[in-house]
Amino acid sequence: MKKNTMSHQNYIYGYHSVYECLRASCRNIKHIFIADWRVEDLKIRQLCKMAASQGVQIGLKKNDWFAKKLPVETHQGVVADVASYPYVPLSKVLEQDASDRQVIVIADSITDPHNLGALIRTAYQLGVGAFIIPVNRCADINATAVKSSAGATEYLSIARETNLVQSIKQLKNGGYWIYGLSGSADQLLYGIDFKAQHTAIVIGSEGKGIRPLILKHCDAHVSIPMKGQLDSLNASVAGAIVISEIMRQIGC
Repeated sequence: MKKNTMSHQNYIYGYHSVYECLRASCRNIKHIFIADWRVEDLKIRQLCKMAASQGVQIGLKKNDWFAKKLPVETHQGVVADVASYPYVPLSKVLEQDASDRQVIVIADSITDPHNLGALIRTAYQLGVGAFIIPVNRCADINATAVKSSAGATEYLSIARETNLVQSIKQLKNGGYWIYGLSGSADQLLYGIDFKAQHTAIVIGSEGKGIRPLILKHCDAHVSIPMKGQLDSLNASVAGAIVISEIMRQIGC
């Protein structure tokens, strides 16, 4: 018999995900469910106090309720029923102050929401101004991605675009230089001057990398120097290395 699970489009789970969603106030929280075995936890009490101050209803549930409702076991006894994720149109991102969006990350073909969430967490923590994902061939900002980002999805402006080629052209018209991260590129990361212009870095999946058409529309291709014999790095790890170097150069 099929489980009566909540839709992955309307819930987030895990303490940090729910706490940051409350703190960021970027989307409506309809209800928070807490496992009865967590009611004496100081962090949970603080979370419930914050929720109550925002008028969010809180319900206590037995552990078997979570097992029946959720397709995962990593919920930590904290689940929130929330509004759909508030993607931001790229046009709105480009209206932000230029200093707030000096670096933008574009994720292409990253279908694992854990990997996508980890990359978003790194991007937000290191000061990236916005993040772009395609509608197709990429994970969306679902409960798993939110949890893997430790709630960073609730703070970073994320655009979900139908056509990445058009998005890249839009960024170019806005003064961005587009770099595609590719293991076969001759130009090495540490030989590039990122200080001269606004930068958008395209990061592809660990297995297939950036799609050829997307790579073709990048202004330049860049690789991370590696000594090992493996084909590639995990996308979130590769992204962390590249973003860290860009931010180091521009002084963030």
